[in-house]
Amino acid sequence: YHSTKDIYQFMDRLISKHSSIAKSFDVGKTYKGQTIRGVKISKGNGSNKKAWILHGGIHSREWITVSTVSYLMDQLITQSESNSKIKNLLNNFDVYLIPVVNVDGYEHTRTQDRYWRKNLQPIPGTQCTGVDLNRNWDYQWSNSGKDPCKEDYPGTGAFTAPETSNLAKFISNVPNKSVYIDVHAYGNMWMYPYGYKCDQAETSSELHTLSQIATKAMVQEGGPQFKYGSICKTIYPALGSSVDWGYGVAKVKYPFAVELKGSPETGGFVQPASAIIPQGKEFTAAI
Repeated sequence: YHSTKDIYQFMDRLISKHSSIAKSFDVGKTYKGQTIRGVKISKGNGSNKKAWILHGGIHSREWITVSTVSYLMDQLITQSESNSKIKNLLNNFDVYLIPVVNVDGYEHTRTQDRYWRKNLQPIPGTQCTGVDLNRNWDYQWSNSGKDPCKEDYPGTGAFTAPETSNLAKFISNVPNKSVYIDVHAYGNMWMYPYGYKCDQAETSSELHTLSQIATKAMVQEGGPQFKYGSICKTIYPALGSSVDWGYGVAKVKYPFAVELKGSPETGGFVQPASAIIPQGKEFTAAI
């Protein structure tokens, strides 16, 4: 597991070697002024191609998500001609990958508190620190009854965290966005809207079918069977989530929240380095 600096250097090496299809972009700054970076992978054949947006590390302790998105980035770039499935994907879509959204929190877990989840933003009028970046989106947001010191604190208002505000602006500006995947860990789940309510989304049957296909591909790659369904029914109700915003506001047709492989027994948030490549392969197969 690598530092943000190492990951960005890795990205730059990939871009340097494959500059015809890979380009760097900045999402914006974190609370502490760190840059959130990503890579756009595009063969450039057609200006109206639809786009995929994927990110990891919105919750800082979920290190396996950072490595998994980084692995996917490497595979899509280096196998863009040799792997027929990847070639087909990139012939039809542009892909935007952001390995770590919560840069401040991620570095905090590397040096201070391995299980820290939120960003590092002080909460006004309290002694508490941090906003849960997957509860701060401006769609069905609420902080009613929420303790600012708890790990799921949604902030004093929607988009009060610069990380979510900047990420939302970035997503909104991506043309022809079709797929949005927020990668989390852990729990073996592939989910779609809604989180804020357990009613079915308008396109739930299509989202369900795609989830079934993705999770089957992971099994074929040697992974376990994932549960799939709406966020509310599969894991728990959640207000102000990224995926609900992606569906309800950004109008992304296919938004998913994925909880990667893991269990308390085998390592949940803290997974051994030996898990990195298998997780990367399984998730890449699903994509």
